[in-house]
Parts: sequence; structure tokens; C-alpha cells
Amino acid sequence: MQGAEWLLHFIRSLIDRYSELAQEAILEIQQSFSTIMLSCGAELAGPLLESELHEAAIIVRNSIEQIARDTYQHEILLQIFVDLESSIQKDSAGANRFLISIDEIAAKLNQMTIFQMMSAMVAGENSRHKGMNPTIHTARVIYEYLVEACHRFDFNDLSEKMRVSFRQELLAVIGHDFGKVLNPKFDGHHKLSWYLANSGVKHVWSIIESVESNSSMLDFLIDQHDVCGHIAAERKLYGEVLEAFEQGSDEDFMRSLFYVQLADMGAIPGMKQEHKMQNFSVWAMLCVDLGYAYLIDEVVDRFPWFTDVLNRRLSLPTRREELEQNDIPDML
Repeated sequence: MQGAEWLLHFIRSLIDRYSELAQEAILEIQQSFSTIMLSCGAELAGPLLESELHEAAIIVRNSIEQIARDTYQHEILLQIFVDLESSIQKDSAGANRFLISIDEIAAKLNQMTIFQMMSAMVAGENSRHKGMNPTIHTARVIYEYLVEACHRFDFNDLSEKMRVSFRQELLAVIGHDFGKVLNPKFDGHHKLSWYLANSGVKHVWSIIESVESNSSMLDFLIDQHDVCGHIAAERKLYGEVLEAFEQGSDEDFMRSLFYVQLADMGAIPGMKQEHKMQNFSVWAMLCVDLGYAYLIDEVVDRFPWFTDVLNRRLSLPTRREELEQNDIPDML
């Protein structure tokens, strides 16, 4: 009941702020939850019927989808991207730096309805995201990404390929957790994130780039941003992921995945270093099995502090070799 009351109050606070399409969607959600509250609060109404709950869930889902497709929201996303990209400048010594704080990034994100909704989803005491919400986390991921991008790219002399990589990765870190708006604890939120982000991301790309959008790259980065963690936690099978990557990724995909993953994990203060190393080791094993071992050398050159971890893991047979030698099913 308290959750329904909070949601109703929050939804009311959004009405009249956004475009007509978003407003209609918000009003539908409000109406749905008003019905739920009446059912929960009326003594003679009894428990909410499963069919009624299912109907309300469909309304909520459809309404969120409408907000995600709203052209006004897309224009806000475009402005956020432009502001973030233009924040990178050269200092007096000629080094890249960016002039924006985590709080300023979060304030920009909160101009979008989806991020406003997620701003109230504060993680509990036992969460690695303790004290944060998905919007603050996304702001931290963007910040971490920009820190590394300033080391990695020469923004005064970017080749087309490097410019495209930077922009795709930046869009991916902005949209990687959109799916948490429907359930911040859902392990499969990545499946929803691209679904909700893709129309806005494609709109932004059509404005900022003359190069045709590689939607498969953006899809890959958003949908797979936490795949190494899922493998390490045994929520996904290594062999199945490897097979999928063989069909739909290349070295650029894997390189960009590393930097998106690096930023995402760097933005989680409560994540143990051991778990980060496990995720990086999974990424390294995928690179070996896919034939991109040289990407590991690139990473080690930039981050020598986890050379020993990678070497120790990679001194073992690759997962594919284990399966071939032992003729056993993949159980990782």
C-alpha cells in the first residue's frame, strides 16, 4: 500500500511537465494505480485479482514504452549527449579533461522522465549500490567513462573510427540501465534497456553523425554490458555466450565492451575487487576463444595493475579447450 501511495504521488508530480504523449501515458499509470489503491484500501474489496494486477502491469509497461518513444524525451537525450561531449576540453598543459561533476551529470539526466522515475529507487542496506539509485549510478558510470576516455582518445585529432567508438560507448553508458525503471532488482534489466533506449539512441545518432549508425554495436553494448558478471555468477553459460558472440561480434565490440564494463563496475563502490577481477577474467577468456587475444595486451599496457590476475587465469586451458579435451557439456 505504501509503495502504491508513493508511486501515485510521484506520478502526479510528473503530470503537466512533459509532452502530450508522455502526459497521456502518465495519466494512464495514475488511473491504473488509483484503481489498485482503492482495491487495496477498501475493506470489502478483498485482495486484488490476478487478472486486475496483470492488466495494470500491461498498462504500466505500455506507458513506459510510450515515454521511451516520445520525441520530446529524445530531444532531451540529444541535449544531454551534446553537453557531455562538449564538456571535454584541453587544459593549459594540453591534456584532455572534462568540466562536469557527477551531480551535474545526474541533474542533466533527471530532465528525462525515465531517469526522474529511477531517482526515487534508492538501493537498500544490503545492496552493492547502497544509498544510490539507478540515475545516480548512471551518472557515476558516465563520469567513470569520461575519465578513462580522456586518457584513451585524442579529442583534438580523432579519426572517424575513434570518434564513432567514443560516441557509441557514451550513448551505451547513458542508456545501459534504462530497463531498471521497470524493476531495479531485475537481473535481466539489460534485456529491457536496449528495448527502451533504442529509439532515442537512434534519434541522437541521426543528428550527431553522418556515419550510418551501427545499431548492432549499440544493441550489443547495452544488452551485454553485464554479461561477464552473469557468467562469473553462473547465471549464464559461458559456452552459450561464446557461441552467440562468434555470430554477432568482432574485436571492436569486445574492446568497447571492456570500457563500458570498466566504467560500470568502477561506479559501484560496494563491488568487491575480487568480483571485478572475475569479470575481467571472463572477458579475457572470451577474447582468447574469439581470437582477439591481442586485445588483452592492449588492456595490460593501459592497466598493468591486473596483469597477474589475467595471466593466472589465462594460464589455464581456455573453456573451449576444456570442453574439447574432456568431451563434457559446458557447465560454467
